[in-house]
Amino acid sequence: KHDYTNAQDLLSQVLTADSNNEHARSMYMQAVKMKDALEYENKQLYDKAIQSLEEVEKLKGGSADIKSEAAEKRKELTKLNEEYKKAQEERKNQETEEDSTLKEK
Repeated sequence: KHDYTNAQDLLSQVLTADSNNEHARSMYMQAVKMKDALEYENKQLYDKAIQSLEEVEKLKGGSADIKSEAAEKRKELTKLNEEYKKAQEERKNQETEEDSTLKEK
């Protein structure tokens, strides 16, 4: 896996030395967004993680490898998100059924 925090720090130093370096700026933004996506994923905030990954894919410039990694991760999280929402819905339906069973007694 990548160390996005370290990458951010190093790219920040590059940008401090050369603020016109567009490649470094794109890679810096990729590191920020990938780090955000991982943090959102860990908190099960899949919609936000997917949004960050989409932003990585849309960035001009930067690393092609990171873009393809973002695309793969987005597909994986989209599937996970659908399963997560389905499980939430099923739990909600179960609770509703249990509530009405209790009220009938």
